[in-house]
Amino acid sequence: MRKKLLRLSLAFLVSVMPALPMLAQIPEGYYSSLKGKKGAELKTAIWKIIKNAKVLEYGSGDQSTWWGFYVTDVTDDGYCIDRYSPRNSWQKYGRRGSSISGMNIEHSFAQSWWGKGDCNLKKDLFNIMPCEQRINSSKGNRGMGVVTKVTNTNGATKVGSGANGLSLWEPADEWKGDFARGYMYIVTAYEDYANKWTSEGKNSLYNNTYPTLKEWAYKLYIQWAKADKPDALEIKRNNDVAKIQKNRNPYVDFPNLMEYVWGDSTNTAFNPETTVKSSSYVNGEGGGGGSIDPDPNPDATEVNVYQATFTSNDGGCKENIVSNSSPNPQIWKCDPQYGWKGTAYNNGSKYEAEATLSLPEVDLTDYDDAKLTISQAVNFADSKALDYLSILVRSVEPEDGAVDISPLSDFKVKESNYWIFYDFTFDLSHYCGTKSTIFFRYTSDDNMCCTWEIKKATITGTKNSTGIKETTTEPKDFIDFSKPYDVYSIDGRKLTPSQTNANSIVIIRQNSKVIKMRIR
Repeated sequence: MRKKLLRLSLAFLVSVMPALPMLAQIPEGYYSSLKGKKGAELKTAIWKIIKNAKVLEYGSGDQSTWWGFYVTDVTDDGYCIDRYSPRNSWQKYGRRGSSISGMNIEHSFAQSWWGKGDCNLKKDLFNIMPCEQRINSSKGNRGMGVVTKVTNTNGATKVGSGANGLSLWEPADEWKGDFARGYMYIVTAYEDYANKWTSEGKNSLYNNTYPTLKEWAYKLYIQWAKADKPDALEIKRNNDVAKIQKNRNPYVDFPNLMEYVWGDSTNTAFNPETTVKSSSYVNGEGGGGGSIDPDPNPDATEVNVYQATFTSNDGGCKENIVSNSSPNPQIWKCDPQYGWKGTAYNNGSKYEAEATLSLPEVDLTDYDDAKLTISQAVNFADSKALDYLSILVRSVEPEDGAVDISPLSDFKVKESNYWIFYDFTFDLSHYCGTKSTIFFRYTSDDNMCCTWEIKKATITGTKNSTGIKETTTEPKDFIDFSKPYDVYSIDGRKLTPSQTNANSIVIIRQNSKVIKMRIR
């Protein structure tokens, strides 16, 4: 493993803002009444805060639910976010307030569950979202759970039955946490509907105010919520809905609140002042469950080192064709709908090719940690994508100019062959202390010619404000003094053995390990 260089400088990057903390919009004191509550008492206390949503009129037109969707469910480039359907099928909005052809207002909690009726739950934006009408019709009034026998799917939502024989629908992995937190909101915000739950709703709900969710349901939803934590899009929707309805989904604001209501902390008092908030984590990735480890480096600040949405521009990327037997002049093309698209497939035929797409070089010499996040989709790979696709990193040591090219070992893709974009995050900490270039390597032959689409790419890095990353662990656990290591003075000067003396405080680095210690 390369040496992770330590930048001993007080210089601090202030020109790039952190990714998400600005999204936090919880009014001061909004959740103060929850302090000290737990279990059933906590759920009722939440209900008292969020129960009176100022809902819109149902349907289309000004101040209607479709008018609200135009704010709460729209991409940067004007597409309607349909959490029930593959991203490549999303449609563009027209005029605000107008419905979209072929789409419905879908209720996560089906209207039959409370006997229908024109009530708040019918119009609550935390319960309703835009949905393509065919999968909406197939979903029907089923409850949400794991579908083991699929009778219908559109490549995102599954419809069928579960292991317990119940008729169920199952969202795509990227939305499981969103819908789980939505279900938690509904059974809390509508606690006074305790005697109304009927029809298919009774498969997952009790007719009581607590716990309301049956054990199998809340355990599954907690599991999904932990695996799919609140992200930027979900946090933004929570804030957008709050501006309209004047109430919030607290299970988005506090990713581990569910544990105090149904999970492993029902006997522990909740404190909204000290518990983790989703906006406290980079890209909105909140905690979720039990206790959260404190930040071992509280002075660190994560910033965007590189960020590009390839549906808007090419992000400064460059293609290099190694070989190409296809008629395609380019293997990688920048598409305004799908981003960078790599394929050697042409007119029904598969061709042998190899081409890389490189991001601009990023300077990671000042960073202690870094990661790459991409939104990608892979199709026609037949579970062999990793045999043909890879991500490479070319890194240059600034001290001696040494160059290394190595693959990201944690690269993976979804096994399913669908046009569904998923976010993947890769650890780049191994390359901190270098100047690095990311390459997306596409290969194909006459047996396998898949398509690789990359819509977004972001590289973030964590830089310590002091440039020193301390640890209280004993040096013997970190530094192998039989192998090469570097020694710096506390003010950043590289020292030779003769320059160190008793009782001096120095920084030692070896590989990716850094420790401040006193020489005795």
